[in-house]
Amino acid sequence: MLAYYTLKKRYSSIALSFCSSLFLILLFSSNSLFAQPANNDCNNASVIPIPNGGFGLGLFTSVNTDVTNATIQTGETFAPSIIVAGLNKKSVWYKFTLPTTRAARVSLAQPGSAIQNGDVGFAVYKTNTCLPANGDISTKFTPIEIFGSSFHPCVDAGDYLVQVTSNLNANGPVFITLELGEPSPALYDKPVDAYQFTNINTNKTSVVDFLVQCQTIDDAAENCMPNGSFKDFTKSTWHTFTTPAYFDWFSVLLTAMDGQSNSPDYVVGYRIYQGNSQITPVASLTLIGGCDSLKINGYYPDKKVYRCGDLLANTTYSVQLLYHKDLNKTMRLAVAWNGTAATTGPEPIIGLPTPNNMGTLNANGAGLNNTASDNLACNSRHSQHSCPKIMPAAGVLNGGNSYNLSSFFTFKLASTATLNITTNPSCGPAPLVRLYKQTVTANCTSLDTANIIAAFGYYSGPLTCLDPGDYVLQVMGVDTLSPKTSLHWSSLTTGVAAQCAINYNLGGSFNLIINAKTEVASNLFSLAA
Repeated sequence: MLAYYTLKKRYSSIALSFCSSLFLILLFSSNSLFAQPANNDCNNASVIPIPNGGFGLGLFTSVNTDVTNATIQTGETFAPSIIVAGLNKKSVWYKFTLPTTRAARVSLAQPGSAIQNGDVGFAVYKTNTCLPANGDISTKFTPIEIFGSSFHPCVDAGDYLVQVTSNLNANGPVFITLELGEPSPALYDKPVDAYQFTNINTNKTSVVDFLVQCQTIDDAAENCMPNGSFKDFTKSTWHTFTTPAYFDWFSVLLTAMDGQSNSPDYVVGYRIYQGNSQITPVASLTLIGGCDSLKINGYYPDKKVYRCGDLLANTTYSVQLLYHKDLNKTMRLAVAWNGTAATTGPEPIIGLPTPNNMGTLNANGAGLNNTASDNLACNSRHSQHSCPKIMPAAGVLNGGNSYNLSSFFTFKLASTATLNITTNPSCGPAPLVRLYKQTVTANCTSLDTANIIAAFGYYSGPLTCLDPGDYVLQVMGVDTLSPKTSLHWSSLTTGVAAQCAINYNLGGSFNLIINAKTEVASNLFSLAA
């Protein structure tokens, strides 16, 4: 019996000792688990707050994190220089989001001096995916193996993770600071810094090249459709121009210069305001273009064309272009226009002014040239007149084009004559010319297509033995935008190169030459020399 009690006491002592040890193990394990910092895992990264919806500028500081009991995660990777420095034993995580491009400095610091310099470091990853890989290490921030900072003047918009790592000697609190400023270089980034086209009246086409890389927007409201397809368009440039005293159309064109004809399109957001952003707050400008877009492929430019009253003369406008956050290209922006004066003879009526009222043509046996000119301006549009038979609003179809601009001339032949008529337009496709044998009245509806005796393009060929009397000549052009493929980025140069490849005949002029040669009238009963 004594042996039994002795054995029982021994086993009870062993059991008590085991339970005490197990309790201490669990206690220490529990203490160690609860002592891990809250941002020990990447998925629990501590947010570095940036005010104003992330658009704030200045110095922003994270919470302090004690790295004493920090651990590493299974599958966690480290920047090569961090591994070489032996700082891959413990880690904690921070994160921040840049909604637009910024100059940024990321710094690692401690509130005291508990940790030796060289026992901690950090790396910055451009991703929001945990765990990041070495391929996600930001190309803008260099990994640092000591207390210190990494800076770049042009950091892209996006999500960033900061991995603070250490060796086993690091015991104490650390924190991260993020200093944000305006990026550089960023030409024409702000409304007050808009590029101003100053030579518009001298040149029919004006061009500027600029690099899109570090541009920004100032707040979410500036983003075009921030919750839609344009939400990632967080770079912009500003440009201003003042329209000429007279124009029939005005165009804004954009291209890059690095594509091929079959390159895929990419989108650039587009807004236009009435007013000068350099001197007037954007909120006080009049938005006339809304959230629009241009599609370019680095080869063919895209364009916005404003015709016949869409824009006011002698008025300043501001254009904002919005780019995807990842776009880094040299862009070429151009403005082009055409038109010098209104059409002199927009209707065939009595009282046409000179030169459209050509009077009696000069003619002799050898042939004499009679010249005139006019413009195919906005007031020559068929839709502006009520002469549907000779000027249908939809235009006169010919050769695949709809001819919907007209200028009229009247003349008289004193005697039988042969005419050779040549029409040379300054822009656009060949004209459509119709010759009527008829007298005009005070109403354009009196001109009748039943009286057309010839129709042709640039040149009539000999129109022989025309009778004496009154004639009407109708010169028609095309008010249609040219196809996108009619321009290459090299077409956009300062001067006049692009004007005729944008809007066909509208705004262009033409010269008219009528060569009149007298003829002796002949019939079965006449006397002929």
